[in-house]
Amino acid sequence: METDWSGVRERVLEAYGARTGRGRSRDAPRPPLTESQVREAEEQFGIAFPSDYRRFLLRVGAGGFLVHALHRGPDGWAWEGDPSTDRTRLATPFPDPASHRALTEELDLRWNDTEVEPHLLDALARRGCVVLR
Repeated sequence: METDWSGVRERVLEAYGARTGRGRSRDAPRPPLTESQVREAEEQFGIAFPSDYRRFLLRVGAGGFLVHALHRGPDGWAWEGDPSTDRTRLATPFPDPASHRALTEELDLRWNDTEVEPHLLDALARRGCVVLR
């Protein structure tokens, strides 16, 4: 099922204005990209963007308000505010989920045998993950 993007850009701009009460700033919604810009970014990364993200870039904008903005800088395409992503790995397929089954089961066993400190629960709630040793 294809997402209906009609009117979304207008609602994003309205939400941004209501939330910030400001004019254009660094995190303001960016204008949509052109088809050639999207293709150029996909070629640079060696991938095809998922269809919904592609349509978002073309019809809503390149991000900026609650979404990292995709832009072309001096070193090519990148997402603002995301300097740590190794963009050369974007074309690497995700591992087969079945290969993680044993690890998940092991972690579940370790979790059940672990007394969790309150600060770890707080980290889990805020970040979505904790490291158990």
